[in-house]
Amino acid sequence: MSAQLFPLKPGEAREARLELQRDGTWTEAARATVLYPGWSAHFRIEKWDASADVPYRVRHGEKAAFEGIVRRDPIDKDVIVVANMSCNS
Repeated sequence: MSAQLFPLKPGEAREARLELQRDGTWTEAARATVLYPGWSAHFRIEKWDASADVPYRVRHGEKAAFEGIVRRDPIDKDVIVVANMSCNS
């Protein structure tokens, strides 16, 4: 998973955390260095169980967080639709 962060100020932590929610409890799964230029952090989880949806959140510092869901692998579908959005001006 790649996470796009906002530009960080000098002195702000250059590390992001990936947390997963399982059985109602958030657990840290990985940490990644925030790369410059680009302000991105890249996480890799080995031996991922792709059979179920898993809520996740990426955290930076004490307050910044983004939540979403890693969807299960739709192996039972013949066709899947993928969208991409870019916020370039």
